[in-house]
Amino acid sequence: VQFDVSSESCSSELVSCAVPAPLSLASLREAFPFEGVFHFRLQVPDQQSGHVWEDVVSDEPLASVSGQDSVTIRAVHLVLPGVDPAFSGQELCPYWDEETDRQGRRGFQAPVWMSKLGDMGSKLGELAGQTVRRSEIQGVGKSVATGTEQLGKTVAAGTEHLQTKFEEMMSSDAAVKLTQGSVKMGKAVSRLWSSGMQAVKSFAGGDEARAPALPSPTAEKCLEFLGSEASTPLDTMNPIHVGSMKRLWLSCFADQPFTAVSPRWKTLGFLNDDLGKDVGKSGVLAVHSLAYFADTYQHKAISMFEAQRPNTDNHYPVGVVAVNLTMMLTDVLGLRQGKFSSSPRTFWQLFERPDPQDMAPFCEVFSLAFRVIDREWADRNATRKDFGPIMASTKQTVVELLDQGPASLDELMDRAIKAG
Repeated sequence: VQFDVSSESCSSELVSCAVPAPLSLASLREAFPFEGVFHFRLQVPDQQSGHVWEDVVSDEPLASVSGQDSVTIRAVHLVLPGVDPAFSGQELCPYWDEETDRQGRRGFQAPVWMSKLGDMGSKLGELAGQTVRRSEIQGVGKSVATGTEQLGKTVAAGTEHLQTKFEEMMSSDAAVKLTQGSVKMGKAVSRLWSSGMQAVKSFAGGDEARAPALPSPTAEKCLEFLGSEASTPLDTMNPIHVGSMKRLWLSCFADQPFTAVSPRWKTLGFLNDDLGKDVGKSGVLAVHSLAYFADTYQHKAISMFEAQRPNTDNHYPVGVVAVNLTMMLTDVLGLRQGKFSSSPRTFWQLFERPDPQDMAPFCEVFSLAFRVIDREWADRNATRKDFGPIMASTKQTVVELLDQGPASLDELMDRAIKAG
Protein backbone atom coordinates (compact mmCIF):
# COMPACT_ATOMS: atom_id res chain seq x y z
CA VAL A 1 0.00 0.00 0.00
CA GLN A 2 1.29 3.45 -0.92
CA PHE A 3 0.08 6.02 1.62
CA ASP A 4 -0.24 9.61 0.34
CA VAL A 5 0.18 11.39 3.68
CA SER A 6 -0.64 15.05 4.24
CA SER A 7 -0.56 16.64 7.69
CA GLU A 8 1.10 19.40 9.63
CA SER A 9 3.32 16.90 11.43
CA CYS A 10 4.44 14.83 8.46
CA SER A 11 4.21 17.38 5.63
CA SER A 12 3.30 15.72 2.32
CA GLU A 13 5.03 12.50 1.37
CA LEU A 14 4.51 9.03 -0.08
CA VAL A 15 5.05 6.10 2.26
CA SER A 16 4.94 2.47 1.12
CA CYS A 17 3.93 -0.25 3.56
CA ALA A 18 3.08 -3.92 3.32
CA VAL A 19 -0.48 -4.53 4.48
CA PRO A 20 -1.76 -8.10 4.95
CA ALA A 21 -4.76 -9.19 2.89
CA PRO A 22 -7.66 -8.71 2.92
CA LEU A 23 -7.33 -4.93 2.80
CA SER A 24 -9.67 -3.25 5.32
CA LEU A 25 -9.89 -0.25 7.62
CA ALA A 26 -8.50 -2.28 10.51
CA SER A 27 -5.49 -3.54 8.53
CA LEU A 28 -4.74 -0.04 7.22
CA ARG A 29 -4.75 1.43 10.71
CA GLU A 30 -2.50 -1.35 11.99
CA ALA A 31 0.08 -0.81 9.22
CA PHE A 32 -0.04 3.02 9.10
CA PRO A 33 3.30 4.36 10.43
CA PHE A 34 2.25 7.75 11.81
CA GLU A 35 0.55 8.66 15.08
CA GLY A 36 -2.56 10.80 15.18
CA VAL A 37 -6.10 10.66 13.84
CA PHE A 38 -6.29 10.04 10.09
CA HIS A 39 -9.11 9.48 7.64
CA PHE A 40 -8.28 7.06 4.80
CA ARG A 41 -9.45 7.47 1.19
CA LEU A 42 -8.88 4.70 -1.34
CA GLN A 43 -7.91 5.45 -4.96
CA VAL A 44 -10.25 3.40 -7.17
CA PRO A 45 -9.91 3.13 -10.98
CA ASP A 46 -12.58 4.99 -12.95
CA GLN A 47 -13.15 4.84 -16.71
CA GLN A 48 -14.15 8.49 -17.11
CA SER A 49 -11.72 10.34 -14.85
CA GLY A 50 -8.94 7.76 -14.43
CA HIS A 51 -9.62 7.34 -10.72
CA VAL A 52 -11.92 8.44 -7.91
CA TRP A 53 -11.41 8.59 -4.15
CA GLU A 54 -13.52 6.27 -2.00
CA ASP A 55 -13.84 6.89 1.77
CA VAL A 56 -12.76 3.90 3.87
CA VAL A 57 -15.27 3.80 6.71
CA SER A 58 -16.02 0.10 7.16
CA ASP A 59 -14.13 -2.93 8.47
CA GLU A 60 -15.40 -4.92 5.50
CA PRO A 61 -12.71 -5.99 2.97
CA LEU A 62 -12.21 -3.41 0.22
CA ALA A 63 -13.69 -5.32 -2.72
CA SER A 64 -13.17 -2.47 -5.21
CA VAL A 65 -9.39 -3.13 -5.31
CA SER A 66 -9.33 -6.86 -4.64
CA GLY A 67 -6.73 -8.61 -6.75
CA GLN A 68 -4.54 -5.52 -7.20
CA ASP A 69 -0.89 -5.90 -6.25
CA SER A 70 -0.61 -2.32 -5.05
CA VAL A 71 -3.04 0.46 -4.14
CA THR A 72 -2.81 4.12 -3.16
CA ILE A 73 -4.39 5.38 0.06
CA ARG A 74 -4.72 9.08 0.84
CA ALA A 75 -4.30 9.61 4.59
CA VAL A 76 -5.90 12.89 5.68
CA HIS A 77 -4.89 14.24 9.08
CA LEU A 78 -8.03 15.52 10.84
CA VAL A 79 -7.95 17.90 13.78
CA LEU A 80 -10.37 19.04 16.46
CA PRO A 81 -9.84 19.40 20.20
CA GLY A 82 -10.97 16.26 21.93
CA VAL A 83 -12.67 15.28 25.14
CA ASP A 84 -10.18 16.71 27.63
CA PRO A 85 -12.22 19.11 29.83
CA ALA A 86 -9.11 21.26 30.25
CA PHE A 87 -9.21 21.80 26.48
CA SER A 88 -5.45 22.10 26.16
CA GLY A 89 -5.45 21.46 22.44
CA GLN A 90 -3.07 18.51 22.85
CA GLU A 91 -5.68 15.82 22.20
CA LEU A 92 -7.12 15.71 18.71
CA CYS A 93 -10.09 14.05 17.09
CA PRO A 94 -11.50 14.27 13.53
CA TYR A 95 -14.30 16.51 12.34
CA TRP A 96 -15.39 13.62 10.08
CA ASP A 97 -15.47 10.54 12.30
CA GLU A 98 -17.35 7.81 10.44
CA GLU A 99 -15.82 5.10 12.66
CA THR A 100 -17.26 6.67 15.81
CA ASP A 101 -20.60 7.12 14.06
CA ARG A 102 -20.58 3.50 12.88
CA GLN A 103 -19.75 2.19 16.35
CA GLY A 104 -22.50 4.33 17.83
CA ARG A 105 -25.05 2.62 15.59
CA ARG A 106 -23.69 -0.89 16.09
CA GLY A 107 -26.22 -1.87 18.73
CA PHE A 108 -29.26 -0.59 16.83
CA GLN A 109 -31.18 -3.08 14.65
CA ALA A 110 -33.43 -1.22 12.23
CA PRO A 111 -36.93 -2.73 11.88
CA VAL A 112 -38.04 -4.18 8.54
CA TRP A 113 -40.36 -1.26 7.79
CA MET A 114 -37.44 1.17 8.11
CA SER A 115 -35.34 -0.85 5.67
CA LYS A 116 -38.14 -0.94 3.08
CA LEU A 117 -38.71 2.78 3.55
CA GLY A 118 -35.03 3.42 2.92
CA ASP A 119 -35.05 1.40 -0.32
CA MET A 120 -38.13 3.19 -1.63
CA GLY A 121 -36.85 6.61 -0.62
CA SER A 122 -33.48 5.97 -2.27
CA LYS A 123 -35.11 5.01 -5.57
CA LEU A 124 -37.31 8.08 -5.55
CA GLY A 125 -34.30 10.19 -4.59
CA GLU A 126 -32.40 8.90 -7.62
CA LEU A 127 -35.31 9.92 -9.85
CA ALA A 128 -35.30 13.39 -8.31
CA GLY A 129 -31.74 13.98 -9.48
CA GLN A 130 -32.51 13.17 -13.11
CA THR A 131 -33.87 15.39 -15.92
CA VAL A 132 -37.36 14.09 -16.63
CA ARG A 133 -39.79 15.16 -19.37
CA ARG A 134 -43.50 14.48 -19.65
CA SER A 135 -43.03 12.74 -23.01
CA GLU A 136 -40.66 10.24 -21.40
CA ILE A 137 -42.87 9.09 -18.54
CA GLN A 138 -46.07 7.80 -20.10
CA GLY A 139 -47.35 4.93 -18.02
CA VAL A 140 -45.07 5.79 -15.10
CA GLY A 141 -47.43 8.15 -13.28
CA LYS A 142 -49.63 5.36 -11.95
CA SER A 143 -46.61 3.46 -10.63
CA VAL A 144 -45.29 6.57 -8.92
CA ALA A 145 -48.68 7.29 -7.35
CA THR A 146 -48.89 3.69 -6.08
CA GLY A 147 -45.36 3.90 -4.72
CA THR A 148 -46.16 7.18 -3.00
CA GLU A 149 -49.25 5.68 -1.39
CA GLN A 150 -47.25 2.67 -0.20
CA LEU A 151 -44.56 5.00 1.14
CA GLY A 152 -47.18 6.95 3.09
CA LYS A 153 -48.65 3.77 4.56
CA THR A 154 -45.17 2.55 5.46
CA VAL A 155 -44.35 5.82 7.23
CA ALA A 156 -47.67 5.68 9.09
CA ALA A 157 -47.14 2.06 10.15
CA GLY A 158 -43.59 2.79 11.24
CA THR A 159 -44.65 5.83 13.22
CA GLU A 160 -47.40 3.86 14.97
CA HIS A 161 -44.95 1.07 15.76
CA LEU A 162 -42.43 3.55 17.15
CA GLN A 163 -45.07 5.30 19.26
CA THR A 164 -46.21 1.98 20.73
CA LYS A 165 -42.68 1.01 21.67
CA PHE A 166 -42.07 4.44 23.12
CA GLU A 167 -45.14 4.28 25.36
CA GLU A 168 -44.15 0.80 26.56
CA MET A 169 -40.68 1.90 27.55
CA MET A 170 -41.14 5.46 28.82
CA SER A 171 -41.02 4.24 32.41
CA SER A 172 -37.92 2.11 31.84
CA ASP A 173 -34.22 2.98 32.07
CA ALA A 174 -34.03 2.98 28.27
CA ALA A 175 -36.44 5.92 27.89
CA VAL A 176 -33.75 8.52 27.24
CA LYS A 177 -31.95 6.40 24.64
CA LEU A 178 -35.23 5.59 22.89
CA THR A 179 -36.14 9.27 22.72
CA GLN A 180 -32.83 10.12 21.08
CA GLY A 181 -33.31 7.25 18.63
CA SER A 182 -36.79 8.52 17.78
CA VAL A 183 -35.42 11.95 16.90
CA LYS A 184 -32.82 10.44 14.57
CA MET A 185 -35.31 8.13 12.84
CA GLY A 186 -37.81 10.96 12.49
CA LYS A 187 -35.22 13.07 10.70
CA ALA A 188 -34.36 10.15 8.42
CA VAL A 189 -38.04 9.62 7.53
CA SER A 190 -38.42 13.34 6.82
CA ARG A 191 -35.43 13.34 4.48
CA LEU A 192 -36.63 10.27 2.59
CA TRP A 193 -40.15 11.63 2.25
CA SER A 194 -38.82 14.97 1.00
CA SER A 195 -36.67 13.36 -1.70
CA GLY A 196 -39.55 11.09 -2.74
CA MET A 197 -42.06 13.92 -3.04
CA GLN A 198 -39.59 15.98 -5.04
CA ALA A 199 -39.44 13.15 -7.60
CA VAL A 200 -43.22 12.77 -7.66
CA LYS A 201 -43.71 16.50 -8.31
CA SER A 202 -41.32 16.30 -11.25
CA PHE A 203 -43.29 13.43 -12.75
CA ALA A 204 -46.72 14.92 -12.12
CA GLY A 205 -46.00 18.40 -13.40
CA GLY A 206 -43.91 17.41 -16.39
CA ASP A 207 -41.30 20.00 -15.39
CA GLU A 208 -37.62 19.33 -15.66
CA ALA A 209 -35.88 18.60 -12.37
CA ARG A 210 -32.63 20.52 -12.00
CA ALA A 211 -29.87 18.35 -13.40
CA PRO A 212 -26.27 18.42 -12.15
CA ALA A 213 -24.09 20.74 -14.23
CA LEU A 214 -20.63 22.25 -14.16
CA PRO A 215 -20.30 25.76 -12.69
CA SER A 216 -20.70 28.68 -15.08
CA PRO A 217 -17.70 30.97 -15.73
CA THR A 218 -19.25 33.51 -13.35
CA ALA A 219 -19.66 30.94 -10.58
CA GLU A 220 -16.14 29.62 -11.20
CA LYS A 221 -14.63 33.04 -10.49
CA CYS A 222 -16.46 33.21 -7.16
CA LEU A 223 -15.42 29.65 -6.23
CA GLU A 224 -11.81 30.33 -7.23
CA PHE A 225 -11.72 33.33 -4.88
CA LEU A 226 -13.20 31.28 -2.02
CA GLY A 227 -10.58 28.61 -2.63
CA SER A 228 -7.80 31.19 -2.46
CA GLU A 229 -9.17 32.56 0.84
CA ALA A 230 -9.30 29.02 2.27
CA SER A 231 -5.57 28.62 1.58
CA THR A 232 -4.48 32.14 2.61
CA PRO A 233 -3.12 32.47 6.18
CA LEU A 234 -4.59 35.17 8.40
CA ASP A 235 -2.41 38.27 8.15
CA THR A 236 -2.79 40.99 10.79
CA MET A 237 -1.09 43.42 8.39
CA ASN A 238 -3.76 42.89 5.73
CA PRO A 239 -6.52 45.51 6.15
CA ILE A 240 -9.22 43.18 4.75
CA HIS A 241 -8.26 40.43 7.17
CA VAL A 242 -8.17 42.87 10.06
CA GLY A 243 -11.55 44.19 8.96
CA SER A 244 -13.12 40.75 9.45
CA MET A 245 -11.40 40.40 12.82
CA LYS A 246 -12.83 43.77 13.91
CA ARG A 247 -16.28 42.79 12.63
CA LEU A 248 -16.18 39.64 14.77
CA TRP A 249 -14.76 41.51 17.78
CA LEU A 250 -17.41 44.26 17.68
CA SER A 251 -20.18 41.65 17.50
CA CYS A 252 -18.85 39.74 20.50
CA PHE A 253 -16.86 42.26 22.59
CA ALA A 254 -18.42 45.62 21.77
CA ASP A 255 -17.54 46.99 25.23
CA GLN A 256 -13.80 46.42 24.73
CA PRO A 257 -11.34 48.15 22.36
CA PHE A 258 -10.19 45.94 19.49
CA THR A 259 -6.86 44.15 19.82
CA ALA A 260 -5.66 41.80 17.09
CA VAL A 261 -3.82 39.56 19.56
CA SER A 262 -5.79 39.16 22.78
CA PRO A 263 -6.70 36.54 25.39
CA ARG A 264 -10.33 37.52 24.75
CA TRP A 265 -10.27 35.27 21.66
CA LYS A 266 -9.96 32.26 23.97
CA THR A 267 -13.30 33.11 25.57
CA LEU A 268 -14.79 32.63 22.10
CA GLY A 269 -13.44 29.09 21.91
CA PHE A 270 -10.10 29.63 20.16
CA LEU A 271 -6.95 27.99 21.46
CA ASN A 272 -4.59 30.95 21.18
CA ASP A 273 -4.45 34.70 21.71
CA ASP A 274 -3.39 34.93 18.06
CA LEU A 275 -6.13 33.76 15.66
CA GLY A 276 -3.52 33.14 12.98
CA LYS A 277 -2.30 30.14 14.98
CA ASP A 278 -5.81 28.65 15.05
CA VAL A 279 -7.21 28.96 11.56
CA GLY A 280 -4.58 26.68 10.00
CA LYS A 281 -5.81 24.86 6.91
CA SER A 282 -9.11 26.77 6.86
CA GLY A 283 -7.25 29.98 6.07
CA VAL A 284 -8.71 33.42 6.58
CA LEU A 285 -12.01 32.11 5.17
CA ALA A 286 -12.89 30.81 8.65
CA VAL A 287 -12.55 34.31 10.13
CA HIS A 288 -14.57 35.88 7.30
CA SER A 289 -17.34 33.30 7.78
CA LEU A 290 -17.56 33.51 11.57
CA ALA A 291 -17.53 37.32 11.43
CA TYR A 292 -20.35 37.27 8.84
CA PHE A 293 -22.43 34.92 11.02
CA ALA A 294 -21.87 36.95 14.20
CA ASP A 295 -22.71 40.25 12.47
CA THR A 296 -25.54 39.24 10.10
CA TYR A 297 -27.36 36.99 12.59
CA GLN A 298 -26.13 38.75 15.69
CA HIS A 299 -28.98 37.94 18.08
CA LYS A 300 -28.95 34.22 17.30
CA ALA A 301 -25.18 33.91 16.98
CA ILE A 302 -24.29 35.78 20.16
CA SER A 303 -26.86 33.84 22.20
CA MET A 304 -25.26 30.62 20.89
CA PHE A 305 -21.75 31.85 21.65
CA GLU A 306 -22.68 32.95 25.17
CA ALA A 307 -24.31 29.59 25.91
CA GLN A 308 -21.10 27.80 24.92
CA ARG A 309 -18.66 30.16 26.67
CA PRO A 310 -17.97 27.90 29.71
CA ASN A 311 -14.90 25.78 28.97
CA THR A 312 -16.33 22.40 30.00
CA ASP A 313 -16.86 19.03 28.36
CA ASN A 314 -20.55 19.86 27.86
CA HIS A 315 -19.86 22.99 25.81
CA TYR A 316 -18.40 23.17 22.32
CA PRO A 317 -15.55 25.60 21.50
CA VAL A 318 -17.06 28.07 19.03
CA GLY A 319 -13.80 29.16 17.42
CA VAL A 320 -12.46 25.68 16.81
CA VAL A 321 -15.82 24.47 15.49
CA ALA A 322 -15.81 27.40 13.04
CA VAL A 323 -12.39 26.35 11.73
CA ASN A 324 -13.41 22.72 11.27
CA LEU A 325 -16.77 23.68 9.74
CA THR A 326 -14.95 25.82 7.18
CA MET A 327 -12.68 22.88 6.35
CA MET A 328 -15.70 20.61 5.92
CA LEU A 329 -17.54 23.03 3.61
CA THR A 330 -14.35 23.56 1.61
CA ASP A 331 -14.31 19.82 1.05
CA VAL A 332 -18.03 19.69 0.14
CA LEU A 333 -17.60 22.42 -2.49
CA GLY A 334 -14.29 21.07 -3.80
CA LEU A 335 -12.57 24.44 -3.36
CA ARG A 336 -9.05 23.08 -3.04
CA GLN A 337 -7.12 22.55 -6.27
CA GLY A 338 -10.17 23.81 -8.18
CA LYS A 339 -11.96 20.46 -7.99
CA PHE A 340 -15.30 22.25 -8.43
CA SER A 341 -14.50 22.97 -12.09
CA SER A 342 -14.92 19.28 -12.99
CA SER A 343 -17.75 18.47 -10.54
CA PRO A 344 -21.32 18.60 -11.92
CA ARG A 345 -23.65 19.70 -9.10
CA THR A 346 -27.17 21.07 -8.80
CA PHE A 347 -26.34 24.16 -6.74
CA TRP A 348 -23.56 26.07 -8.49
CA GLN A 349 -26.07 28.79 -9.44
CA LEU A 350 -25.86 30.01 -5.81
CA PHE A 351 -22.33 31.22 -6.54
CA GLU A 352 -23.17 33.23 -9.66
CA ARG A 353 -22.45 36.69 -8.26
CA PRO A 354 -21.62 39.93 -10.12
CA ASP A 355 -18.72 40.49 -7.73
CA PRO A 356 -16.39 37.44 -7.82
CA GLN A 357 -15.15 38.34 -4.33
CA ASP A 358 -18.66 38.20 -2.86
CA MET A 359 -18.39 35.60 -0.08
CA ALA A 360 -22.06 35.77 0.93
CA PRO A 361 -23.03 32.39 -0.61
CA PHE A 362 -20.36 30.53 1.33
CA CYS A 363 -20.98 32.52 4.52
CA GLU A 364 -24.74 31.87 4.34
CA VAL A 365 -24.16 28.12 4.00
CA PHE A 366 -21.66 28.38 6.88
CA SER A 367 -24.23 30.21 9.04
CA LEU A 368 -26.86 27.59 8.26
CA ALA A 369 -24.50 24.73 9.06
CA PHE A 370 -23.41 26.33 12.35
CA ARG A 371 -27.04 26.48 13.47
CA VAL A 372 -27.45 22.82 12.53
CA ILE A 373 -24.45 21.96 14.72
CA ASP A 374 -25.88 23.94 17.63
CA ARG A 375 -29.27 22.21 17.28
CA GLU A 376 -27.66 18.76 17.04
CA TRP A 377 -25.59 19.51 20.12
CA ALA A 378 -28.70 20.39 22.11
CA ASP A 379 -30.75 17.45 20.76
CA ARG A 380 -28.06 14.96 21.72
CA ASN A 381 -27.21 16.61 25.05
CA ALA A 382 -23.73 16.20 23.65
CA THR A 383 -20.22 16.27 25.08
CA ARG A 384 -17.00 16.88 23.18
CA LYS A 385 -16.60 13.20 22.31
CA ASP A 386 -19.73 13.61 20.14
CA PHE A 387 -18.09 16.11 17.77
CA GLY A 388 -17.34 13.51 15.10
CA PRO A 389 -20.91 12.20 14.71
CA ILE A 390 -22.36 15.73 14.92
CA MET A 391 -20.09 17.03 12.17
CA ALA A 392 -20.89 13.98 10.02
CA SER A 393 -24.63 14.54 10.50
CA THR A 394 -24.24 18.26 9.71
CA LYS A 395 -22.36 17.48 6.51
CA GLN A 396 -25.13 15.10 5.43
CA THR A 397 -27.82 17.71 6.15
CA VAL A 398 -26.01 20.47 4.23
CA VAL A 399 -25.27 18.24 1.23
CA GLU A 400 -28.91 17.08 1.06
CA LEU A 401 -30.18 20.68 1.12
CA LEU A 402 -27.73 21.78 -1.57
CA ASP A 403 -28.44 18.77 -3.76
CA GLN A 404 -32.09 19.82 -3.96
CA GLY A 405 -30.86 22.51 -6.36
CA PRO A 406 -32.10 25.74 -4.73
CA ALA A 407 -32.20 28.60 -7.23
CA SER A 408 -31.23 31.21 -4.63
CA LEU A 409 -29.98 31.62 -1.08
CA ASP A 410 -33.50 32.54 0.02
CA GLU A 411 -34.82 29.29 -1.41
CA LEU A 412 -32.04 27.37 0.34
CA MET A 413 -33.05 28.90 3.68
CA ASP A 414 -36.74 28.20 3.02
CA ARG A 415 -35.94 24.56 2.34
CA ALA A 416 -33.87 24.38 5.52
CA ILE A 417 -36.74 25.81 7.58
CA LYS A 418 -39.23 23.35 6.09
CA ALA A 419 -36.84 20.46 6.78
CA GLY A 420 -36.77 21.50 10.44
